[in-house]
Amino acid sequence: MAAQPVCAEDHAIHRALRIIETRFKRHSVVLDSRYIAGDFLRLLLAGKEREEFWALWLDSRHALIEAERLAYGTVNVTAVYPREVVKAALRHNAVAVIFAHNHPSGDPEPSLADERLTDTLRDALALVNIQLVDHLVVTPHEARSATTVRRADA
Repeated sequence: MAAQPVCAEDHAIHRALRIIETRFKRHSVVLDSRYIAGDFLRLLLAGKEREEFWALWLDSRHALIEAERLAYGTVNVTAVYPREVVKAALRHNAVAVIFAHNHPSGDPEPSLADERLTDTLRDALALVNIQLVDHLVVTPHEARSATTVRRADA
């Protein structure tokens, strides 16, 4: 079956995202705010019919190295493998990362599975000294953190 043609509006959005990403890299925009990253990710993921899991690989100043889709799933789940995430982080020589995935349902509330995945990825990346800055659940209207705060006694 042949791929459906992309409409002109989708093409324009794709081009705009590439321009924004290029400017983020060229001008070393620091993604130290959930709001800056969230706005970019909302543009990137809004309106997707299936879940996608993305990484914003960052340098030591938290400037964007690369935005990369790591997994593509179904309407309500995406399989993410910590081994593959760590390999990608090392390939990009990243020092930090912001993860994001969309909820096609429009509900920005992170699930328990989202929080567990965040903790698993944080632990895996810590072994190679890569900081997980945040994990955002993205809808067309909001980007909400799935990052749990670790208790001192945990």
